[in-house]
Amino acid sequence: MRRICNAKEVDENSHRNRGVHQTHKDHGPMAIDDYQTHHRLREATGRKRAEELNERVMIWSLGQSAVVVFIGIGQVFLLKSFFNDKRTRY
Repeated sequence: MRRICNAKEVDENSHRNRGVHQTHKDHGPMAIDDYQTHHRLREATGRKRAEELNERVMIWSLGQSAVVVFIGIGQVFLLKSFFNDKRTRY
């Protein structure tokens, strides 16, 4: 049951609550530890997934860069072949 307090009662009682970690009546310290552990595990899982994804993106980008360089070199040789003077000898 909640009781509504006036500002004077809150001010008188607020000095007692400073520096003390208070929990909700329904949750004890174990529930808070479980909650924090759950979020730490989720954070660690998300971080690991992000690192794996970053690695895959880096590998894909390196592959794409290699393909672009290879195609560029191929185009240079192809254009060069268009301007070579090939005379046939009889």
